[in-house]
Amino acid sequence: MKPSESNTAAYAGEVSRIGQSVVISGDISSRSDIRIDGQMEGKLYSEGRVVIGETAKIKGSIICNDIDLFGTVEGDVYVNNLLSVKATAVINGNINVRKLQVEMGASFNGTCSMISEDQFRKLASQVVTLKTDKPSAVKAAAPAQSSSPVQAKLEKAETAASAAADAKSLEKPAEKAQEDSAKGFLSRVADTFDAAIKGEPKQPAEPDSAEFVQEEQKSRKSPFRY
Repeated sequence: MKPSESNTAAYAGEVSRIGQSVVISGDISSRSDIRIDGQMEGKLYSEGRVVIGETAKIKGSIICNDIDLFGTVEGDVYVNNLLSVKATAVINGNINVRKLQVEMGASFNGTCSMISEDQFRKLASQVVTLKTDKPSAVKAAAPAQSSSPVQAKLEKAETAASAAADAKSLEKPAEKAQEDSAKGFLSRVADTFDAAIKGEPKQPAEPDSAEFVQEEQKSRKSPFRY
């Protein structure tokens, strides 16, 4: 059994219907039988039987296995098996079939070609991509994933945060040294006052504070000295 025949058998008994009040603009692809009573503009492809009702108007190509045509078709018709043209049918286009049946009263304007199954598949492939169940032997390589704009912004923010943390960690030793120097100066001043109160005068040691030294130098340069 051929792949197309197995697919059709799997959907045997299913019929898709497009009512008289429906208007479709676009292509239709079906693995089951389909009946159209409305209007359609586009390509129609079916692996089963197609029925074009008396009220149907199709503008586009039809590719199928079998077709019963009661309505109007403006376009080329490709049939792998039997095309049955009923008395109320109107075809304005070329037909390519393996078997043809025409009733008295049908209208046909175009050319008719009797083709083989291989010719049907070749002609139909020029109109629509025929579906097969054979998996592709070669898989396309997956494209390299590029970072999205959002991801790029997050990475930039993380880099900036890391740089700020490093800069802050470098500032901590300097701040610690200044804090220790200020504490030592206050401790020495307190010892001096304690000694003076107890009657034990004591010369305060020179502070290590850079600010104290700068202030002392300024006072020496000032003309107002006591």
